[in-house]
Amino acid sequence: MRRLTWMLVGRLVILGGLSAFGIAVLGAARINLAYGMTGAGAVVSTTAFAAWYRARPVSRLLPAAMIVFDSLLLGAIVHFAGGLDGPFAALFILHALYAGNVAGTRGGFYVALLDTFVLAASGFTAIVSGMPAGGTELLEFLGQGVPIELSTRYVFLRVLLHACLLIPAGLASGYFSETLGRESGRLKEALDALRTSTARSRDILRNLSDGILLIDGDGTPLSLNPSARRMLGLGSDWQEAVRSTEIYRILRNRNPAEGFPDRIDVVADDRIIECKLGEFEPGSPVESGAVLAVLTDVTELRTLRSRLEEREKLAVFGRLSATMAHEIRNPLASISGAAQVLRSGAFDRSRFDSLVDLIVVQSKRTSDIIEGYLELARGSTRDDTGDLRLDLVLSEVIDSARRGFAGGATIGAGPFPEVVVTGREHRLSQMFGNVIRNACEALEGTPNPEVSVHLDVDRLSRRAVVTVADNGPGVPEGILSMVTEPFFTTKEYGTGLGLYVARRVLEEHSGSMALRNRVAGGLEVEIVLPLAGGGGKTDDWGGGS
Repeated sequence: MRRLTWMLVGRLVILGGLSAFGIAVLGAARINLAYGMTGAGAVVSTTAFAAWYRARPVSRLLPAAMIVFDSLLLGAIVHFAGGLDGPFAALFILHALYAGNVAGTRGGFYVALLDTFVLAASGFTAIVSGMPAGGTELLEFLGQGVPIELSTRYVFLRVLLHACLLIPAGLASGYFSETLGRESGRLKEALDALRTSTARSRDILRNLSDGILLIDGDGTPLSLNPSARRMLGLGSDWQEAVRSTEIYRILRNRNPAEGFPDRIDVVADDRIIECKLGEFEPGSPVESGAVLAVLTDVTELRTLRSRLEEREKLAVFGRLSATMAHEIRNPLASISGAAQVLRSGAFDRSRFDSLVDLIVVQSKRTSDIIEGYLELARGSTRDDTGDLRLDLVLSEVIDSARRGFAGGATIGAGPFPEVVVTGREHRLSQMFGNVIRNACEALEGTPNPEVSVHLDVDRLSRRAVVTVADNGPGVPEGILSMVTEPFFTTKEYGTGLGLYVARRVLEEHSGSMALRNRVAGGLEVEIVLPLAGGGGKTDDWGGGS
């Protein structure tokens, strides 16, 4: 309410000064009495308004009462200093401007009307009384010898002229005052919001777990939050100490033309600090050329990540070991069975040769399986590819499955056409074995389990197409695309590597594999391989990738 205090002081000075000026200049007894009373009224009213302000400092009626009372005191001063035609009549324009500034558009309008009414009262009083107090010669002439109708018309027009000046002045002052007030309010709100945002930003920087380092284009450190000081081992006098750190040297010696790397790692006191770097562009609130570094202590994260990767490697090793044991179990069982028969001696010469051949073949198969897993782990391949009979490889795998892992499932396979492809025999045998074994294992609990294997040749596209289908429950559509991913399995004791290894083998041979559920029930796996001598790579993985 400092503004109201200045209003009280200002009105006392102005009204008192005008009253004193009237007494000193005009000098008539009646005028001196009138101005003395006006000055006294200004003093008394100021004292009363001051007491009102102390009693009710937030009252909205106090400024309005002051403005109205000032209009009456100005009317008295103007009346005895020439009235409507006197030079002091212009004071009402200043009063209307002041009222609009204090009370707004509506207040300025009402006070302008009140000032107009006071001027009209002064003019008509001078005419009706017949003796204007200190009036101009014109008013004195109107009051003494001119008909009342003509005098009244003159006063009316004079008042109308003042009204045309006072009302726009009050309205304009009020409008600009309100506009200025609104803009000032918006500016204050913006400044308050800026102060709040600045304080909040400082609190965030102060409590942020990441470190923040800011230097200007000349290399002067501007800001370093507590987390950054803690990471870099700096105290409160960090402005000079930070210049000896590696991160500062990186920022200071940067080449603007080369830009910044996305992130770098800095070692400080056996801690790994990850630094993300950035530069402020021209036009930003921060000085152009300033550089910001966000520091994150990733020591524990890197340690945990390293441990997790080690555990994942151990888990992969365990799963690979389990899968390899699972795949070599069948050939070892065949070898063991043949050895037991040989040991019993209950066989003829032809049976002996067959058992020995079985042991040799299954031993080679075991060796090839182990070698295949070693290649899978190394990510390399042997240079032993060549043209081979795909129909013979497939027939051998089917015969082995019937004697081994087929269990109670019937594997149906008609006579195959002669098909030549380029590849590695032991890897293709491993691939077909995994696919057929997967089909047989999926039939557990299925009445009359059956697996059918077909081999067709598409001469136009020079591709061999092998189809392995079963009459089991199939695979839910939502996970069909995931069954060839490593370690994904729906079996209780599955390893999730059988179809993955098959897919990898096909990739080595520029082939493809597609999985789809059959309408009659069960899963169908379509394997495509290019024929020898000009077959191209097939990229359509269908549902299997």
